[in-house]
Amino acid sequence: MGVGLLAAATLLAVDLGMGAAAVAAPSVAATQGVSQGGILVHHRLHNLVEGTQPTFRGSVDVLKLAGEPAVAEAGGGVYYVYDPDTERVGYFLVEGDIAEESVTDWRQAQILPPGSGTREIRYGDVDQPGSGSVVAKATAVRYQVDNLVEGTQPTFRGSVDVLKLAGEPAVAEAGGGVYYVYDPDTERVGYFLVEGDIAEESVTDWRQAQILPPGSGTREIRYGDVDQPGSGSVVAKAVVL
Repeated sequence: MGVGLLAAATLLAVDLGMGAAAVAAPSVAATQGVSQGGILVHHRLHNLVEGTQPTFRGSVDVLKLAGEPAVAEAGGGVYYVYDPDTERVGYFLVEGDIAEESVTDWRQAQILPPGSGTREIRYGDVDQPGSGSVVAKATAVRYQVDNLVEGTQPTFRGSVDVLKLAGEPAVAEAGGGVYYVYDPDTERVGYFLVEGDIAEESVTDWRQAQILPPGSGTREIRYGDVDQPGSGSVVAKAVVL
């Protein structure tokens, strides 16, 4: 059975880890955070795409199944949201203002982007949630970023998410150097992603200084001599929290 708008907002906010006290209105942040400096939340998606649902106060961002899962052909089960860390069942958002613990139509299996941790969409018996089949998953990765914003690059298989410089660094005015990616923990140089399918160790154009969001640790974009990477000037940074 579904619940109404205010109750739905409270349940979904608790599922996101916000707490009921944080709910002033049933609105959520965008799936892809954009930040020059501060906290950025990036979502790694498996078999999920972004979408929106209308509400009486506007629209909210959701994650929905990319297509009908093959597992549903067996029948006899329902879709539900599962948090593998807490082993709790969550809620789907239906028609913008109803929270449902389970649905039978895969098109209604839509969730708010998680603020932290992982949310799985499973198919099976909601009363035995740990045994269901995982048909989709969203994992939130939180970054502390400095002088970076999110963007995308096209590839022959679709688009990929990247972190790119928010603007031209002033240090580049001195000239004579290049941009490169540096991992201060391993002291190794990484690669920029250029035009979606080319890996470059260094670039001279700040607009090409774009990296894949790191899975762990810290990535710095530096300017200087790539052959002496530890001495370059840090112009941007992403730290996985």
